[in-house]
Amino acid sequence: MATTLSSISLPAEVSSKIIENAQQESAVMRLAGNVIRVKNSGEAIPVIAGDPTAYVVGEGVAKTNSDPTLGLVTLKPKTFAVIEAFSNQFRDDAPALYNELVQRLPRVIAAKFDNEVFHGTTSANFHTLGAVSTVSLSASSTTPWGQVIACRSAVEAANGEVTAWALSNQGITDLLGAVDGQDRPLFIQDTAIGGIGAIAGAPVVKAKEAYKAGTSPAKNILGYAGDWSKAVVGIAKDVNIAISDEATLTITGGTLNLFEQNMFAVRCEFTIGFICGMHSSNVPTQFVALTD
Repeated sequence: MATTLSSISLPAEVSSKIIENAQQESAVMRLAGNVIRVKNSGEAIPVIAGDPTAYVVGEGVAKTNSDPTLGLVTLKPKTFAVIEAFSNQFRDDAPALYNELVQRLPRVIAAKFDNEVFHGTTSANFHTLGAVSTVSLSASSTTPWGQVIACRSAVEAANGEVTAWALSNQGITDLLGAVDGQDRPLFIQDTAIGGIGAIAGAPVVKAKEAYKAGTSPAKNILGYAGDWSKAVVGIAKDVNIAISDEATLTITGGTLNLFEQNMFAVRCEFTIGFICGMHSSNVPTQFVALTD
């Protein structure tokens, strides 16, 4: 069957609103120290690999030069795509269609991007946290608080600082249940509030996509702790869309014929990247994964 397909660029204000809302929905984009615009082909990002050193000198003595160690990491974004089906009532009403896209797309974009950063395969130009070291919150040799300190120690050993905790719903629930020797909650001040605002001085950000079910013997991943100040998110271009009214979509449980259902589909593409410092193994060592 022939497929009618037309590609268009969204109005700048609509594209900007989608990206702005995606940044609010995405835990990674909210946590990253920098969110910048980059080229589609990638862009070299300067990073500080080592700090300068200060010296004590005497009067009349030449000062010792000390420069920071600088490096370049090329951030190369990936293109993510999503297809949404719409009733034909939106076809001739562009403002209504754009409003629906602004409502629907940010959550989808944020979820897919966060999932890739948390659990994808890392590379030289797109870092992920999928292979970082792990700390179990239920280790029998210590308490949950001891494991929190273990997370901080691991990040600090890599010359980083835990600036935030990205915890899934499961991770938050797990920590809400942690108590001391007198059955008092360890991580909340007021049980009526029931949330965890910070752990060991660093804020907690809810990150639904941080959870990953483990396959035995691997444990479930509940979240991540790390130095987000070094993270850079690169957005390559505005959101582009393509519209089709004759395609057949593969959906859960079967297929959807747009022509038969008097519908049309919008394919949206967005291009985003993520890097976090310089690492010989491409694994951000200033992060750890929390497991159950």
